[in-house]
Amino acid sequence: MSVKQHAVRSGPSYWKATGPEPIECPCLEGHVTCEAAVVGAGITGALVSDMLIQSGVDTVLVDRGAVGAGSTAASTGLLLYEIDKPLIELIQHVGERHAVHAYRRGVTAILELEELTSELGPQCDFVRRNALYLASEPLDFIDLTSEHQCRQHFGFNVSLLSAEGLKTLCGLQAHGALYSTGDAEVNPYSLTHSLVTRAQKNGLRAFAETRVIQTDDVAGGVKLQTDAGLIEAKQVVFATGYFAAPILSSASAELLTSYVVTSQPLPRIDRWPDDCLIWETADPYFYLRRTADGRAMIGGEDTPYSKDHQDDQLLSEKAERLAKRFRTMFPGSDFQPEYVWGGTFAETKDGLPFIGRAVGHDRIYHALGYGGNGITFSMIAARLIRDLILRRPNDDADVFRFGR
Repeated sequence: MSVKQHAVRSGPSYWKATGPEPIECPCLEGHVTCEAAVVGAGITGALVSDMLIQSGVDTVLVDRGAVGAGSTAASTGLLLYEIDKPLIELIQHVGERHAVHAYRRGVTAILELEELTSELGPQCDFVRRNALYLASEPLDFIDLTSEHQCRQHFGFNVSLLSAEGLKTLCGLQAHGALYSTGDAEVNPYSLTHSLVTRAQKNGLRAFAETRVIQTDDVAGGVKLQTDAGLIEAKQVVFATGYFAAPILSSASAELLTSYVVTSQPLPRIDRWPDDCLIWETADPYFYLRRTADGRAMIGGEDTPYSKDHQDDQLLSEKAERLAKRFRTMFPGSDFQPEYVWGGTFAETKDGLPFIGRAVGHDRIYHALGYGGNGITFSMIAARLIRDLILRRPNDDADVFRFGR
């Protein structure tokens, strides 16, 4: 197991166990030059690399581990346009213009991912899903009522369900819910491999098991010293996710641990309307989705330390709590855990990612898709980073910039 896997994920990943064979990428040896170097071969680095290659930018991708084997393999692959902060609350944090832009950009990012996966093939398991956002407490329903009015005002397709309306819809017990359209789910591991494979065919040079140990600004570019060679690039993109500790203070991000349990295949559950995505207002929240082969994938039970997932006893306890919650929500369901893992997770104060140039560096970019919308944020990052490198205008730049 690589250093990256030890650091950000513990436990067997369902995606790795059932997904494609790992891409054969050599270790970097010697000296390479390129227009753009992307550090980190998870879903973010894969999207950025593919976008740059598609735009004719000579690109090198490098990772300290294997492609998609770190936090991407710990993702649940939910594609929500709703971020962890409700729209009405996000407006208070960043203002109406930026908040509404972020929500609308999430809708567009999912559409872009839908188009992308249609090009790559069915192995990405992209499926459109509605989303059910449950009120965990009576007062939460009051907040959902305000959120419903706010989203409707700005044109989002969302319905408000009372406790009785929710029960009529599907029989679930909660204090009410928002029911929205525009979301989706995907297999993040297969998507990452498909992107890197396509980019390699189009000229991407990808290197695995190669650790960047020093970054230096030089005239006209950046030098990346690795443990086995040197990369000279005109521009560098760090898509290293939770390894970006040196800039976390400026990014105002908090590292946590989140837990996931995936069941054995289950028959269709009548109380689960259209296999929609389900999450709740509680903090930390419980969330669930279906997989392409009919399993239930559930997550949550977050803890406030980034290395908690390395505690086997805690991992087991959290898995049992998640499984118990599922059985309570769907009584009579035969939920049998098969894959259990935990992984490092990050939250920003306003719930938005940090994408753009590193402060004080004109040729170094970071794409940090922190929060519960990591993959949609990564799609946004791929387009924004491409446009920044090519010196094109992009309306996302000010919304997701560092130092906001």
